Amino acid sequence: MDGRLRRTAPLAALVAGVFLLSACGGGDAASEETSKRLPEGNDACELLEQGAAATALGVSDVEVTPSGFQCDFRAVDGFAGANVIRGQAMDAMATGEEVDLEGTPGTRLEGAGESSCGVGVTLDPDDEAQQFAVIANSDTSDDAKDPCTLSDDVAQAVLNGLPE
Repeated sequence: MDGRLRRTAPLAALVAGVFLLSACGGGDAASEETSKRLPEGNDACELLEQGAAATALGVSDVEVTPSGFQCDFRAVDGFAGANVIRGQAMDAMATGEEVDLEGTPGTRLEGAGESSCGVGVTLDPDDEAQQFAVIANSDTSDDAKDPCTLSDDVAQAVLNGLPE
């Protein structure tokens, strides 16, 4: 198994497990509505341009891997990466911590250990299609961005690309 696969396998397993658990959960990730809207469809890769993903992750280039309502943005060289998930309730991972994304409310999502963290964003609490989440992971070295900062930066990049 190559290094990249070893690094992404735990994150993929975490995200897959969350979807099974989140089917049992209910409730709002955020109670406020914003004027931002996700485009129609379920392609999570269309929410973030490759260059914007690289900038948010603090890397020079990313490899993009689509998978249904998810899209994985991985550093070509390095450990940083983010999985953008579209239209799925992430209540099972919600920690209750509120996150402010430049005026758009989000909810902190629990990651798998200290190298992973996420944020869930609900743009319209009455429309399940208007929610997305970002689960990011990073190296835990001193010069790497904290995984929660990465998830927030990627979520903000998604929001910055959305029409009002």
